Amino acid sequence: MKSSKLKRMGNLIREGKFCKEMIAHTKHKFEKRQEKLIPAVPITDIVPAGVKPNILDSSEVDDDGNVTPLELESICKVINHYRPKSMLEIGTFDGMTTLHLSMNADDDAEIYTLDLPREKINETALRVKTGEKTFIDKDTPGRQFLKREEHAKRITQLLGDSAAFDFSFYESKLDFVFVDGSHSYEYVYNDTEVALKLMRDGKGIIMWHDYGWREVVQALNEIYTENEVLKNAKNIENTSLVFLKLG
Repeated sequence: MKSSKLKRMGNLIREGKFCKEMIAHTKHKFEKRQEKLIPAVPITDIVPAGVKPNILDSSEVDDDGNVTPLELESICKVINHYRPKSMLEIGTFDGMTTLHLSMNADDDAEIYTLDLPREKINETALRVKTGEKTFIDKDTPGRQFLKREEHAKRITQLLGDSAAFDFSFYESKLDFVFVDGSHSYEYVYNDTEVALKLMRDGKGIIMWHDYGWREVVQALNEIYTENEVLKNAKNIENTSLVFLKLG
């Protein structure tokens, strides 16, 4: 078992939260699954087969709470191919995905990442799933890019609740948004609406993670069927990623 998982388990045990958090975190596996409506396509339908992503050679890439190695590769290919100039990630966690956005972007790209601070864990504007709190309860978000100065200087860490954060400065200025915050239905819906407002002149790329978790599927299915803007959304095969290119 990875050291990061052992450390998290140890903290939960010491705080008397282990059983409660583990049950809540795995509860989604036993809930009635929602049928996925967004069509699945191979990554080669989104980026050319020859795109070679830059990926960290580290066992930490597969730490608990992060995207899978295949998902990370897919995200990196998208960034490497489309070269967005201004990006936002909703849900920093340990910053592994953020780091790879920087590793695959142009040197002058602007990268922002938003995370809910630990002290706001019980003060969110919308409902957060109980099992997510163990990933919010950390000393510092973004530790993976913070320890790599050449990337840390290119990344701006934002702290706040995505349902209450003032995004007005970023409206119609971003080329790429990665939605990977809370997986509750309410937050997925909110963060999708936010992402659409932030697209530069209505054009750009939005990606979502964990299209497989019940409430994520529920929210994205609903938006996909009711909002014409998402009609071209695709689920990347063998991943829980959804990709949408606007404009």
